[in-house]
Amino acid sequence: MSGDAWELSASDATAPRPVLGQQPFIPPDDVPDAVSLLGGGLDSFSGAVLKGAPGLFLSHTDNPTVTGAQRRTWNWLTSNGVEGECVRLSLNEASRKRENTTRTRALLFYALAVALADARGIDRVEVSENGFTGLNLSLGNDRGGVLSTRSTHPWTMHLMQRLLDDAGIDIELVNPYEWQTKGELVRAAADVCPAFAEGLVTTLSCAKLDGRTYKGGNPNLNCGLCVACLTRRASIRAAGLEDKTPYLATILTGTSLDQLRSRRGLDVRAVMSRVEAEIDEFTLLENGPYPDDFDLSAAAELCRRGFA
Repeated sequence: MSGDAWELSASDATAPRPVLGQQPFIPPDDVPDAVSLLGGGLDSFSGAVLKGAPGLFLSHTDNPTVTGAQRRTWNWLTSNGVEGECVRLSLNEASRKRENTTRTRALLFYALAVALADARGIDRVEVSENGFTGLNLSLGNDRGGVLSTRSTHPWTMHLMQRLLDDAGIDIELVNPYEWQTKGELVRAAADVCPAFAEGLVTTLSCAKLDGRTYKGGNPNLNCGLCVACLTRRASIRAAGLEDKTPYLATILTGTSLDQLRSRRGLDVRAVMSRVEAEIDEFTLLENGPYPDDFDLSAAAELCRRGFA
């Protein structure tokens, strides 16, 4: 995820000091089958809709825009039949920042989910993300390696699982939608929730979040033209739904709209170039490595459906 080389060593923990007034956690009789990540995006929102049983959801808040999206999505979900509990955690660095990117945000999210699962006696963590986005094929030479998101790439999840196994932590990391495109995931959620098209408006997919830099802009809106937003918009259309999401690309006018289009030109051209290119197993190998039992042929077909 970051390009760093980590060497981990373990040491015996000392007994923690008791905290006055803190009561020991007693697990309820009805324990959820998994901890499900709820990040405020369209995929985790869809996964929550498809859960079908009371769940334990986890949100990690790291900025006001994401926090707002997480609250809006959870409020909508609970108002539309989704049952369960949402735990919100926030870890803020008090000292001077040494890392100015969010490349390892997923590592923190995974760690928090495992800690919550272990505390609640749960042996499964679900990361709801469509497999097309998880593979995240490079769209150009400037987007390869750690410059392209690897949060739910099969190799990332394989390494995280191996780390847990080697540490003796009996918790399974699972992406239930590893073999679905974003459009297929959205369609599945819409099939079980008639109001889904209304709810997806509360979600946040944008990878740029620079709305405050445009006159008439809004920092809480999806831009509509970055790679993540283009994938979002295409998936909603592919699912046959009306997209009522307000995008910067649809509300800005004049010079502000020109600025947005200029800034996103590389994103749009990169997506167009990849859509027109052939995708096969060799394309996937450029985007590896992968676990030994990973089906490259199925993954190539998944990507072809995703770009269709």
